[in-house]
This record gives sequence, structure tokens and C-alpha cells, in this order.
Amino acid sequence: MLRFVSPLRATRPVGSIVASHIQSTKGRISELVRERYLRAGIMNEKEIENEVKDWLKRLQTVFPRKQYNGVEQVCITSSQVLGFVYEKSRALGMKNITLRVVKQLINVHPYLIGLRRGNKPVTETMYVEDTVVSASKDRRTAIKVYEVLEPPFETERFYVETHDSITIDQLREIFAFGRIGSSRKQGYGSFRGRVVGVLEDGGGS
Repeated sequence: MLRFVSPLRATRPVGSIVASHIQSTKGRISELVRERYLRAGIMNEKEIENEVKDWLKRLQTVFPRKQYNGVEQVCITSSQVLGFVYEKSRALGMKNITLRVVKQLINVHPYLIGLRRGNKPVTETMYVEDTVVSASKDRRTAIKVYEVLEPPFETERFYVETHDSITIDQLREIFAFGRIGSSRKQGYGSFRGRVVGVLEDGGGS
């Protein structure tokens, strides 16, 4: 469980962690959109491609939701947690936890991890404006709107399955504290976490 102590801003997860997942999702979404709109004559191929690109952009830049007792609960994703595990293990010098290990030997579920406050699901966020400066030579600025959730709030219990080469002590150290979300000014998504239980199952924990 992660308890957030600073605002969490919706942002895209670490690309190297979720690239393959997004690519496979894109294929399934493309087929779904094509089935629904192309055959009905509502969209052509170009419009379908644009629709899918827009869907993928939304997927990576705003908080996802899931149904919880009739309401839409704000969530983070397991991909964001995996991205955090990789970055934090690198910062701690844990050489056994490589990108390949994170992608192949660590499983976080459920995919949508609900957020709650006072034992109730979080259903509302705020939108704030921020100035974004481009990396181009002309350094042009633009205003971008972000979805933000103010603390205190915490995740529901989620599960981390690992190979036995990754120790429970390493996981405790990784999740003791950290950051998920936007890194702008290092002020978003700070949390303190804890391992609330360990299940032994032969080759892993």
C-alpha cells in the first residue's frame, strides 16, 4: 500500500516499461474500432488511425478510472508501479534488478490500482494549468492543463509477484518511500509505502 503525502499529477508512465503493452493494446483497440466504425461506414481507415492515436495519448496522460460499487474510482496503473520499481532499484544500486528483470520477473496486479481516502474511493480530482517550455531552440512556451489529486490519499492493497532472486528486503527498501507521476520540480506524487504481507509460494514471494 502506498500513502501519498504530496499532490499526484497525472502523467505518462516510463515508456521503456510499457511500450510493448501499449503496442499490443493498440492492436486490440484498432480491431475494436475498425469492427465498430469501419463496417458501419462511420469512419475511414485514416480516421480510425487518428482515433486510436488519440486514445493512446489519453491513456498515457490522464488518470484512468475503474468501476467500484457504481462509481468511477481514480486509479494509478501497475505500469507506473513497475516504472517506479525500476528507477528506484537503479538509484539504490540494486544491480540484480535490471530492466529485463522488471519486465519478465516482476508482476504487479491488478492493472488498475484504485485510490482511496478515508476508506472511500477517490472519485474527483482537480485540473490545474502549468507553463510548459519546449526543448527547441526558440524555447516556446505553452499552457498545459494537468489533472491533480491532493493528499492525503492512499492506494488500495495491490500485489507484487516476484522471482525468488528478488528478496522481500529489497522490495521493502524500494517501497519505503518514493515518487510516482510527474517529476516537474520534484514536487508531485511523493509517497510512503509498506509491505502489508508476504505469501510464500514455492519459487517466489
